[in-house]
Amino acid sequence: MPDPLAAEGIEPLIGDPMGIAPPAGASRQSGRRFVKDGKLTEGAIYWVRGSMDELLGYYEESLGRAGLSMIAAPIERPGRRIASFIGDKAVATVDLRNEPTHDKMIRVIVEITVEQPVAKTDRVR
Repeated sequence: MPDPLAAEGIEPLIGDPMGIAPPAGASRQSGRRFVKDGKLTEGAIYWVRGSMDELLGYYEESLGRAGLSMIAAPIERPGRRIASFIGDKAVATVDLRNEPTHDKMIRVIVEITVEQPVAKTDRVR
């Protein structure tokens, strides 16, 4: 059976989004990449033990080393924080969610889009 996501240009991501590793002890749930409007987006979902403050600090530091800065205070909702980052060539979103069904685990969704246009040959085949 053909993969419906592949038909839309969404492909599995091998590795971490733009090489940004998750915190130690993270368990990866999934990863994907696609090119839209000439821009490459890579994303992954992880399960991590820890606090939202620790995880947000981790990603602020990791993305900072990659040249991205948090653009404003994170959006906070009950059990959730969403932080946006921007750099010269990329934007990133880190979405942290407390999951009551997973004891003391936080679901981390990381998505990074390269703003510099990329060639279609950059897609995984």
